[in-house]
Amino acid sequence: MEKLTIFDTERANVINKAVRSCKIVTLSRQAVEEKLAQTPTMYRYFLLSIAKKYRIIMHELANYRFNDAHGRLADFFLRLFYSEEEPVEGKVIDIAFTQEDLADRIGLNRITVTNGIKKFKEMGLIEIVHRKVIIKDVEGLKTFTDVPL
Repeated sequence: MEKLTIFDTERANVINKAVRSCKIVTLSRQAVEEKLAQTPTMYRYFLLSIAKKYRIIMHELANYRFNDAHGRLADFFLRLFYSEEEPVEGKVIDIAFTQEDLADRIGLNRITVTNGIKKFKEMGLIEIVHRKVIIKDVEGLKTFTDVPL
């Protein structure tokens, strides 16, 4: 169950896509409400999670509005970098994707993504190894974005 649907009385159709192999568990609204009644501190987790999702959505809207194609691509790589438990330049980001997947994710065509990746690689900002990204220069990528992270 998507976190937001727990607090919404309207039926919500949610589609999720796992980027890694995982186990999916479905909980009924009643089971969640009972657990929240037993453990009120869990509400804090849900509120923080919802606030984080709101910030991500607002950031993505600003990204689409204010960044050009290279900015969107740089922003995507930066968000991957910062989503790592220990963001360190030169570390492989353990999510494999195709350029088509990336293009679909950030709303660009594949050729634009290919050209952007080529430019970033030539500038020494990133490296791609076995469809996985290595961020080599965070500050360099930041120069392409007009939306602060």
